[in-house]
Amino acid sequence: MRIKGLSQVGMAVKDLKKSLRFYTEVLEFPIISIKELPSGVIKEVYGLKDDQKVKFAVLRTGWGTIIELFELPHLKSGAKADPDRPAMTHVALDVGNIKRAKKRLAEAGIDTVSGPMLVEGTEVMFLKDPDGHLVELIDMGIFYYINRYIGSIVGSLISKLKYGDLDKI
Repeated sequence: MRIKGLSQVGMAVKDLKKSLRFYTEVLEFPIISIKELPSGVIKEVYGLKDDQKVKFAVLRTGWGTIIELFELPHLKSGAKADPDRPAMTHVALDVGNIKRAKKRLAEAGIDTVSGPMLVEGTEVMFLKDPDGHLVELIDMGIFYYINRYIGSIVGSLISKLKYGDLDKI
């Protein structure tokens, strides 16, 4: 199977309006839609009760990847990831200019967790959204163009030549 790209990321949030303010006003993602689903549609996935409905928003990033924010009001505020089970660690967003992004965050009163700092030729910084999801802002510099135009070729070559035998890792 060949994956064409990352289509969407779904994130559970406690307060949809609060999260929308962050993702639309600070990170400037446009809203594609806001819907409410009956619990039966996603009951199996989230373990909801039969009478619960889920409101969710669909946002679009610059490259077209979709961010879905699912409002689950029963979530515990400030819950931390369980280090004893697998989980996503963060979402990374390419901002193109880290200094401008840092200035925009400061203007919005958003504190960063760390950075900006230089990591393997890219500038990164981390912050948390209203629900505590870790968000990495990255300025890929020249790697943006490499990834955009020849990334699949380079990725395939590195994968086969350097990591072809997973038993040796």
